[in-house]
Amino acid sequence: MENLKNKVAIITGGSKGIGAAIAEDLSAKGITIIINYANDTSQAELTVSRITKSGGHAVAIKANVGSTDEVIFLFSEVNKKFGGLDILVNCVGMAYFKPTTIAETSDEFHDEMFNINLKGTFRCLRESIQYLRPEGRIITFSTSGIALLIQGLVYIMHPRPLWKYYQEHFQGN
Repeated sequence: MENLKNKVAIITGGSKGIGAAIAEDLSAKGITIIINYANDTSQAELTVSRITKSGGHAVAIKANVGSTDEVIFLFSEVNKKFGGLDILVNCVGMAYFKPTTIAETSDEFHDEMFNINLKGTFRCLRESIQYLRPEGRIITFSTSGIALLIQGLVYIMHPRPLWKYYQEHFQGN
């Protein structure tokens, strides 16, 4: 994928932080950027504005990766508007930064983190396969894992199940 001009990329979690920096960097290489976000419309619009003011092309699409229906919506919108996908950057993730212990973490909160961090990543991988062009690429990581050094942080990514699922279903495809 040497010539990146006119390629299309979805950046999950692309409205702020490392996701936004990746979006801005890829845009500078000529890639059309889709900023995926779940809640902060103003931050997503600000990131799109920075990209377009720099001469790039970007749109924001609100879709919570914790919802299968919203992930399907995200990818079908990208397909309708751009005729396919060249790059998926999965970098959305959630962590709980309130000083707490595992013993104080509720089942509901754990389920929400598992739903976003593992199942959300899986949903995006699964949905992207049908729209990814032959030379397409998928990059998956979680920036919230960087925060593991913070004392008291409760963070669940479950990388082993994700990697095992990837190996069983996507390697060689």
